[in-house]
Formats: sequence, structure tokens, C-alpha cells
Amino acid sequence: MLGPLNEEQLHWFSRWSSNISAEQEKFLTYEGQDEMILLAERMRKRFPNAIKEKYDNKSFLFKYTATQRAQQSALYFTIGLFDKKKSRDVIFEPAMKVDTTLRFYKHCDKWQKQVKKNPETYKEQRAFAVSQAMSDTFSAVAKNLGLKGVLSKEMVILMYKICGYETSWHKYYTSPWCYGFDLKSIKTLEYYHDLKHYWLDGYGHDLTSDQACMILKNMFEMMGKENKTATFLFSHSGTLLKLLTHLGLYKPKTHLRGDSVIEDRPWRASNIDCFASNIAFVLYKCDDGDKILTLHQERVIKLPMCETELCPWEHLKAYFRNTIHNCNFADMCKAV
Repeated sequence: MLGPLNEEQLHWFSRWSSNISAEQEKFLTYEGQDEMILLAERMRKRFPNAIKEKYDNKSFLFKYTATQRAQQSALYFTIGLFDKKKSRDVIFEPAMKVDTTLRFYKHCDKWQKQVKKNPETYKEQRAFAVSQAMSDTFSAVAKNLGLKGVLSKEMVILMYKICGYETSWHKYYTSPWCYGFDLKSIKTLEYYHDLKHYWLDGYGHDLTSDQACMILKNMFEMMGKENKTATFLFSHSGTLLKLLTHLGLYKPKTHLRGDSVIEDRPWRASNIDCFASNIAFVLYKCDDGDKILTLHQERVIKLPMCETELCPWEHLKAYFRNTIHNCNFADMCKAV
């Protein structure tokens, strides 16, 4: 036995090897395929009037970005929606290399320069990296693994990522790289990563939220088309987080900082941006006017600008008037 590790844990470590190739980076995994099928099945059961089991190209629109994982997500989602045989008839909109709706931030030069490639964006994360909380975490991980000395930040973060990815890829398997982490160290590393995504994809910079007008404007336009019963768009974490920010969701009372951990923060990536993360806008035709129901991660949520979960369509259009009519991507994203 080495330190706190028992014989069984040592056995699994001795058998561990990675069979992932560099070519598979950012590919949809088998577990991801299952997630999309099950998500679609639940959605069909939840909205049987809007989503019929029989596919009709005139009623449905499917679109994904020009990436393997988005394309495969769309494919397996349609299998869950219609079944494997019927899904072969589904027609997808052509994927575009430059897609300023589904992946606007990739083509917003100003945001790329002023936010993503700006070292100031990661200032709070860097500050937290040298905090006592992180130092204690590095020591705790080494101790849990029975190692002498302190592991480097890079080593611990790599172990943390391998632990998360390998465990999520396999339904009945826990990666041996998880043995080094207790609940306290996991929460500390979670906050470390939340700091990055808060300042990169969230409320740290106005432009991050502003450019998401592209995807929300698209929603308003699609809702206005009577011929489409359902539109399904398959994009990326970066798109969804910026859209959530544009909607004013999960906004903390103060900015996330690197000098202390905010335990009760609403901006927590593990809750708002997990695998198969999704947001849905459902239009209801009511006697007193059209209403919109919003669901995030399949849970009904109340938008901050609405009094109730079922929000009047006209109220939303009025609130987001600037988003609908003044979303000029070229001007907004022109690099200075």
C-alpha cells in the first residue's frame, strides 16, 4: 500500500493507459451519443403536439456548425426524435465554415482581440492560481495519492481534467485519476475554471454578451415563421454561455474574483454548462396572447425580465427590441 491508496486503487492505476488519439480531440464520444438520443426522446414525450414521431422536412429545421461533434450531436438527436430508420430521411441545413449565428464569437475580431487574447481577461484566474486555497489543493492531492512533496498546478489540473473526462466517457467506470481528489479540492478547482469562463464567456466584458444578439435575434425570427413547427440548432458551449449572459441569467451580485471563493455563486459551469447543455424556447398560443416558455437543461426557468415563467411574447419583443433591430455584427466586431 502506498500512502492512502489501497491495493485495489493501485491495481487500477497499474492497468491504466490512454487509448485516445490526438485525431479524436473534440469528437463526440459514445456517452455523448447516448446523451443526445435520450435528450431527444425526453423532448418528444414532453412536447408531443409540436414534435411528431413522423419526420416532415417542411415542419422541422436542423442545423449544426461545421464540426464533427456538432454534426454527430445533431445526427444522434434525430435518432432519438424519430428512431434510427426515420432519421435517415432528415435533411440538415448546410454547415458553414463562417457561421455568425451559431458560432459568432469565432468570427468577432474585436472580441477575439480585446477579450479572448487579452491577458487581462485571465487576471482573476491567475490570482486564484497562487492563492492559499490552490496551494492547499496541490498538497492535498499529493497526500491523497501517497506522494511526497507538492505537485505542480499543471499536473494537478491535468489530473483533474482526465478524471472528469474519463469518468464521463464511461457509464460504470471511475477514472483512477480521481483518487487524488476530495470534495474540497474538487470545489476549489471548479472555482478556478469558473473564473476563466466567467470572464471569457460571461459578465466580464460587455462585448461578450452583446455579440450574442446574433443567436437571440435568430430565435425571434424563427418564431415568426408559421411554417416551421420546431427548429433545432447544434452549437457549442461558448455560444450557450454568451446567450445565457445576454438573457441576464445566472448573474452574480458581484464579479467573480480571485482573492476568495464565492460558494453560493449562480455562475457555476457544472450546473449551467454541463455536457449536452441545452436551452429551449417554446411558443404557446394562448387566448390572452402568445407566450414563451424557456427551459435550460430541460428545467423551466423564469427570465429576469419576465414576471412569470410563461412570458408574454410581445413583452419579450419589446424588451429585446435593440437585439432584434440593432444587432449589427460587422460594426460590433470590427477590430480597432
